[in-house]
Amino acid sequence: MKYLKDVSGKILGRIMDTNNNSQAGYDNTGKYKGKYDKGNDTTYDNTGKNIGKGNQLSNLILDD
Repeated sequence: MKYLKDVSGKILGRIMDTNNNSQAGYDNTGKYKGKYDKGNDTTYDNTGKNIGKGNQLSNLILDD
């Protein structure tokens, strides 16, 4: 698990590896923000909408 923190150390979110070759992103309240599929190198938001190529989970988590 990877934690996203601000400069003071406050946890802003987390990224977890899943068992199906992807990662899931959650904000600091535990709300699911989206997933990154390593197989096709694509990030999806919490509704399944294609956000773009590459791992953009940090942007999804921090963009509130």
